[in-house]
Amino acid sequence: MLRAPHEKQNLTFPLRSPGPVLLWAVAGLNFLLLVFLLFRYPIEMPWADEWDNMDRIRKVFEGTLSFNDFWAWSSQHRSPFPRLIQTYMARLTHWDLRYEVVLNLSLAGGTFAAFCCALLRAKPCLGSRIVRQLIPVVFLMVYSIGQWKCWIWGEKIVNFICFFTAITGLVFLTAAPFRWRRFGLAAGLGALSNYSFSGGLVYWPVGWILLCLNEFRTPGQKRCALGLWVVAAVLVVTPYMHGFDFYPPYRDPTHILEDPGNFLIFIFVFLGGPVAVVMVPGQFLWPLLTGIVGCALFFAFSFYLLFQTKIPREYYLSFFGIGLFVFANDLLAAVGRGGLGHAWARDGQYITAAYPFWIAVLVFGALVFRSTAVPKLRSLSAVVCVSITVLTLHTSVFSVALLTEAVQSIRGSIQRFADAGDPDALKAIHVKPHLLEEHIKILRDRKLTIFNYKDVPMARRQVAKLES
Repeated sequence: MLRAPHEKQNLTFPLRSPGPVLLWAVAGLNFLLLVFLLFRYPIEMPWADEWDNMDRIRKVFEGTLSFNDFWAWSSQHRSPFPRLIQTYMARLTHWDLRYEVVLNLSLAGGTFAAFCCALLRAKPCLGSRIVRQLIPVVFLMVYSIGQWKCWIWGEKIVNFICFFTAITGLVFLTAAPFRWRRFGLAAGLGALSNYSFSGGLVYWPVGWILLCLNEFRTPGQKRCALGLWVVAAVLVVTPYMHGFDFYPPYRDPTHILEDPGNFLIFIFVFLGGPVAVVMVPGQFLWPLLTGIVGCALFFAFSFYLLFQTKIPREYYLSFFGIGLFVFANDLLAAVGRGGLGHAWARDGQYITAAYPFWIAVLVFGALVFRSTAVPKLRSLSAVVCVSITVLTLHTSVFSVALLTEAVQSIRGSIQRFADAGDPDALKAIHVKPHLLEEHIKILRDRKLTIFNYKDVPMARRQVAKLES
């Protein structure tokens, strides 16, 4: 039986008792702690894949940059827009890595603004009180310290731009009534997402599904929009995929047939990361279980909202698209990285790609709570909303130790190298430390990164030793 939003009973949303003020206090303290940690423990030198930018950094100072420096493939990604920003920001700031951290925090703020727009769109169904309660929870999830690896790693600008542009684009695309201007903005943001990170490839099929579900003035307008979306996808994806190939250590998709169990574990562990912090290396059961439950809830709630209620789709279609985008990203990551083992799915950098999925589940839970009169279903949705909030906070708090341990390991490695001059001491920041000698010479000659940190006492001591 189809139901409209349930208004006759006195609904008590599970987050009502703490109230928005307390929720904002928790979310605000979490944000302040994150900012404190990032600037109290800065990383003074490039880390891991960030060293791959050295060739562009050298060329920007020499004035020899070419188009191919931004267009070339890197670890199965073609990311010209983030590389362009990163390179010229390095030129302006002498590659002060703290500016990259600030940029990533700002991009996350833009993503939060997009979520707020989608929540305010759903306000007629959710009610103003529930929206005021959900917004600080979304803020907590956007700035969860569980994303610690991306927060300390300026290189992850590729992730932040990809998801900011994709989520904003999906919010534009699902707005009602349909407008060609918003359609054009959504397509443009999709291109930015696509050319920031390979995960942006799934934006196009997800957008097409949303257009199929969206409402149009006439059938002809809908057919035209669907056709133009396919044209835009072809124009963006075709040049992007030119020259793509699988190369070691990454495997082609045949690994799925060889070990389908590993492929499935990767998918669910990837999804479970934002609400299932793992403190013990090798542990994957907890994120696996939460990933399975989250996936089941998302698709069950989606089916209920799409086919069992009369709630206008404009209220929740953007969250459906965001959840679908993350799930499709997960599948793409499992195809590209699953061949290396499901341990890769536990890497902290994937939490930034997965947390929007749980925001979608959270909002769906609130919508189901408002739209049903079935006591068991209302209880289930209430438990889901509270559980996601508590588990996100738990993950954020316990990730403080992971962040500080990682930064101290990196900084300790730099300190040991400065003391002894042994390249092997730099294994924490590069798998092949002996290749860094020339890079460090460029940093020293150009006064970049650690050699430009005049306001960090530890960096000043290290620089004195490195320069000698």
